[in-house]
Amino acid sequence: MSFGLQASMNTSWITSDNKGYINDGPKVGLNYGLVTDFSLADNENYYFSTGVIFTNTPVAMSSLGAYALPDTSLISGRMVESSTEALSYKLRYIQIPLSLKMKTAEIGYIKYFGQFGFTPGFKLRARKAGTITYDSGEEEVEEVDATDDISSLRLGIEIGGGIEYNLTGNTNLVVSLTYNAGFTNILTGNGGRGKAFQLADDGRTDLDTDLVAPNGGLIEGPTLITRSNFVALNVAIFF
Repeated sequence: MSFGLQASMNTSWITSDNKGYINDGPKVGLNYGLVTDFSLADNENYYFSTGVIFTNTPVAMSSLGAYALPDTSLISGRMVESSTEALSYKLRYIQIPLSLKMKTAEIGYIKYFGQFGFTPGFKLRARKAGTITYDSGEEEVEEVDATDDISSLRLGIEIGGGIEYNLTGNTNLVVSLTYNAGFTNILTGNGGRGKAFQLADDGRTDLDTDLVAPNGGLIEGPTLITRSNFVALNVAIFF
């Protein structure tokens, strides 16, 4: 068994299965934590790698929305405005990687390795900020809590590789590059309802006033499917 301290810089982004929900470019975050490698059957080439990693993966997305206005006229029902939300999310998880690491024999002072595994992540904090553009104007959203917008659990598949350089004795410097692809839905939807607005032919939100809640959430509609992904450069010291 070897035990180490790890720090990472990641570039993260978001993808969606729903039309009109668009990634607004990559964001940079920092990860840090403890990592451990266990040799399998005392084999120096195969290891089970795990640990506890605090991940900060900011993402940005433009999405559809609506705003239900009070009915101030004599007509029945609500007045609804189409909106576009350009929001950035600051997401923090505690991640427990579970992966197989395969190392070469030492070449000089260096071992090369590849690894593959799963990364369960549990939400610690979520914040959001940005701009909401309505038909009638624009509203700045100051940074606020976004706990209701984000799922409690994120699952990802991680693949990567790197080098292990022996500094002295049992102390090794490990540098790796990993790609983490999320495969679970991270956004719970507008107003926490898990529903997605649809894009009409004119490029606006396809609105049905009976389906829009007063807080702007969608009561019924297709499931909102969004995933987060990141590439991380990791540096660790193992003892």
